[in-house]
Amino acid sequence: MACANAGFRQIKHSKLKIKMKKLLLSFMLVLAALVAAPDTRAQGYSAYGVDYLLTGGTNVVAAATTATYTGVIGCFRQNAVNVGVSFAATGTNSSTVTIKFSDSNDGSNWYTNNPNYTIVMTANGTATVTTQTNLNVGAVGQIRLESIQNANGSVPLTNVLVNFSTKR
Repeated sequence: MACANAGFRQIKHSKLKIKMKKLLLSFMLVLAALVAAPDTRAQGYSAYGVDYLLTGGTNVVAAATTATYTGVIGCFRQNAVNVGVSFAATGTNSSTVTIKFSDSNDGSNWYTNNPNYTIVMTANGTATVTTQTNLNVGAVGQIRLESIQNANGSVPLTNVLVNFSTKR
C-alpha cells in the first residue's frame, strides 16, 4: 500500500507542476503584452490645449464701436489662462483696441468690466498686431470674452483672433 500511495503522490505532484507551469506561462504572456503595448497617449499627448473664441473674419469690429461676445473659458482647474489676441486694421489706424473679459463663478452672474481681465493694444495700420498674456484667474470658475472696442472713428478691425490655452 505504501508503494501505491507514493505513486499517487508523484502523479498528483506532477499534475500540480504542469498547472503551475501553465499559470506562470500565462502570467509571462500577459506581462509581455503589457510591456510591448504602445503608449499612444505619450506620443500624441500635450499638457496644454488651445481653443478659439474668435477665429478671424472680415471687418469683425466696425469703426468706433464696441462688439460684444459671449465665448466662455472654463477655468475650474486653472490658476491662470493664457490668452492670445491678434488683429489688423483695414487702413491707417494707430488707435487703441481694448479687449475685455468678465468673470463668473456660476456661469449666470457675470462681473463685467473687470480691470483684472482687460487687454489694451495699439493698432498698426494693416499690419497684424499680436499679443499673448496670462490672465490670473485664481479661484474664478469661468471667464468670457466680453467685448472688443475699436477706438478708431473710420477704420474697422479685421481678422480678429482670440485664442486661449489651459492645462489639461
